Amino acid sequence: MHYELDDASDSWHLGAVDPSGRVVGISSFYREACPARPEVPESFQLQFMAVDPSVQREGIGSSILSEGLRRLQSMGAKLLWASARDNAVPFYERFGFEVVPDSASLPASTGRPHHLILLEIQQQERREVGGGDRAPQMASDSAPVRTEPGNPFDLRGAWDQQSEAWTLWARAPEHDSYWRFGRAEFFQLLPAPGRLTLDVGCGEGRVSRDLIGIGHKVIALDASRAMMRATVEASPELPALVADAAALPVTDGCCDLVIAYMSLQDVDDMPSAVREVGRALEPGGHLCMAIVHPLNSAGRFASLDPNASFVIQGSYLDAHTYVETVARSGLEMTFSSVHRPIEAYFRALEEAGLMVESLREVPVGKPSSDDPRHQRWRRLPLFLFVRAVKGDRTPH
Repeated sequence: MHYELDDASDSWHLGAVDPSGRVVGISSFYREACPARPEVPESFQLQFMAVDPSVQREGIGSSILSEGLRRLQSMGAKLLWASARDNAVPFYERFGFEVVPDSASLPASTGRPHHLILLEIQQQERREVGGGDRAPQMASDSAPVRTEPGNPFDLRGAWDQQSEAWTLWARAPEHDSYWRFGRAEFFQLLPAPGRLTLDVGCGEGRVSRDLIGIGHKVIALDASRAMMRATVEASPELPALVADAAALPVTDGCCDLVIAYMSLQDVDDMPSAVREVGRALEPGGHLCMAIVHPLNSAGRFASLDPNASFVIQGSYLDAHTYVETVARSGLEMTFSSVHRPIEAYFRALEEAGLMVESLREVPVGKPSSDDPRHQRWRRLPLFLFVRAVKGDRTPH
């Protein structure tokens, strides 16, 4: 198949190949005005985006689109648009694309409903810290690409789609902040093993496995079925439940410890999730939580200089969803999270009857490389670690 713009000097194509050299993903980018926004200069059309069915849901499409966005940013492009199939629209929405109202069509070539979608490239931000891994990138890796999709946004669906990519990312030795310094810092907050520990938002199960290793009796819970499959495959003996953090399938006062390691910023209804934690804990029981520090999720450094200013654009106080794709050492992961101010978390703790005992603002604990630019992340906390205890009184 040959398209008339394929050989134009300002057209380009991206693909993905497997280790054998077989092409498993394709895409094409053409400099073309958007029908819905013809006045916008430097507009590009995305066409022929496809992934081999045998390797779908492995993050290949996300990788191709993320690299395309990175290149468009470096070119100074203003707008990317496409005609997307009905069932593909949610994928693009996770990158911040918006559906043009009343743009539905039924192309004769496919017989499937399509919609015109567009993304304003100038609104994208490059950050040196990602929402889910949240540690500095090696200088040889590509800069993370951040988008801020509108609401409503399906966080559970986004993480379910990234389950295989996350499992590879999380289990690579010394690959991310958990292995390098996060685990050691966080585990210092934990009380001694008791009668039962719930790991809420366990992902692929690494925290649960480490808790078992130091004597905890653990039940792992996550809303993603794909994540739960990965957890059970790694630890068949670990009790694991597919569960919404905002509606835990456990009895009142069933446990003395709840762990929420880097999960509360990734749930749709954080206040209800914290309220459920309070219900599940016995009086005197503890919640130990780790989140992306709200300063981290709210802003970015103005440059790569070690003494660069940190800038928050817009309102720190307004909650908003953000999506970041990070590539490092041959692995790529797309993180979907919600920025919330610190007050939102502490109000949730208060309403759940949980009182803060310990708080840690955690900067980079060990340099990711010798690059002096990473020193700026010693001036700003990446994470917020909290230990809270359930009081004897009923929350109001």
